[in-house]
Amino acid sequence: GSPGAGERVQQAALALGCVPNLHARAIRTGRTGSIALALGDPRDPWSQEMASAVSQRALQEGLSTVVLVDESWVEFLTGHHFDAALITGVDASAEARDRVHRVSDLGTPLVVFSELCEPDGYDVISSAAGPAVAAAHALLSSRHDRVHFLGIVDTPVVEPPAMTRAQCFKAVVADGGGDPDGLI
Repeated sequence: GSPGAGERVQQAALALGCVPNLHARAIRTGRTGSIALALGDPRDPWSQEMASAVSQRALQEGLSTVVLVDESWVEFLTGHHFDAALITGVDASAEARDRVHRVSDLGTPLVVFSELCEPDGYDVISSAAGPAVAAAHALLSSRHDRVHFLGIVDTPVVEPPAMTRAQCFKAVVADGGGDPDGLI
C-alpha cells in the first residue's frame, strides 16, 4: 500500500467505532501489546509502586498491563501470551522458582526479581534488602535517638534461607552495638 494508507484505515475504523481485534493483531505481528506483572504480595508498598511504575511506562509504549496478585500466576502465564512478564515473590520457595522455569520454557520474555535466582533463559534483578536497610537506619539514627522497625515481622520462611527485612534491621542495629529486640 501507499505511505500512510494504514494510518488512514485506522482513522476510518476509529471514526466508525471499530475496535481492533487484538488476537488477529497478535497473530499478524507476533506481539500481544500487553505485559504481565505477577506480584508476590499486592499489599507491600514496593509491589504497589512497582505496579504503578510499570503500568505508567507501559502506557507510554502503547502496552496494556495485566497485574496478577495471587499464586495462580503460573497457570495464567502458561495459558496466555504476553510480550513480557515481570515476576516478584519467587524467593519464598523452591517450588516458586521452579514455576519460573516452567513459564520461561514457554517463550515469554521474563524479568524476575529475586535474590536467589540466577539468569537461566530470563533476566534477573536482584536488590538485596540489607544495604537499603542499613542506609535507612544510618540516616534515621543520625536524626533520632531511637529507630523502630515498622512492618510485617512474621514473614514466611524462605528456602534456601534469605534474610527478611526485619532480620536485616535487627542485624544492622546489633552491628551498631544496639539491642534490636525492643525496637521491633
